Amino acid sequence: MSGLPSGRREGGRGSLGFFCAWAALLSSPIAAQQPNAASGKSDLKIVTVDGCAVAPADQLRFVISAGIGRYFPLRRPRDAARVTLSDPNVMGASCPTLRLDLAIQVKHEAREVLPSRAASGAIRLRAALLASVTYRSAPGSGGPKPAALAEATLCVRRIDRLDLGLKGAPAWLTQAWLQDWLHDAVVFRTCFDITSLVYVFLERGGTLVPVP
Repeated sequence: MSGLPSGRREGGRGSLGFFCAWAALLSSPIAAQQPNAASGKSDLKIVTVDGCAVAPADQLRFVISAGIGRYFPLRRPRDAARVTLSDPNVMGASCPTLRLDLAIQVKHEAREVLPSRAASGAIRLRAALLASVTYRSAPGSGGPKPAALAEATLCVRRIDRLDLGLKGAPAWLTQAWLQDWLHDAVVFRTCFDITSLVYVFLERGGTLVPVP
């Protein structure tokens, strides 16, 4: 017989595996961004700003148009029926306090009868969005600098208006029902990465002004 007993060989591999996993965690970007409480060197802070303050409306509209499709379709059952929202289309974006105009296809399927009935139409809504910027702050560093930027996300914060165009819809399928559903499904859940836009804004000397 030669070498170590099998139990020791396995234990060695286990210790090596633990060491490698720990080393990988320490070197990961997430670990690197954690605040150093012992030294007080840095801390993560979040500031909420108007997206229009860091980038033009057309750039924000482009980012939103490219990413909004992943949040749809949305489906919700009601008794023996089902409502589906799909194919969002960004119709416009305006400033200040970024507002987004959306057209979304809506379909109601009544499955309690044979053959099942379906009605299709569209809803138009206006939503308000705000950006949350996370950055690493050191004592005496002042406002966020480009190198300290961790991430920036633009999220739907409120649905201001909704118009429903759907012929043959049941009495319960109202604008208020849809707005309550979209509030739960979209507000604070539909977000877009604008880190690169905020980085350029800061690099050009911009200052983040928190919303009131």
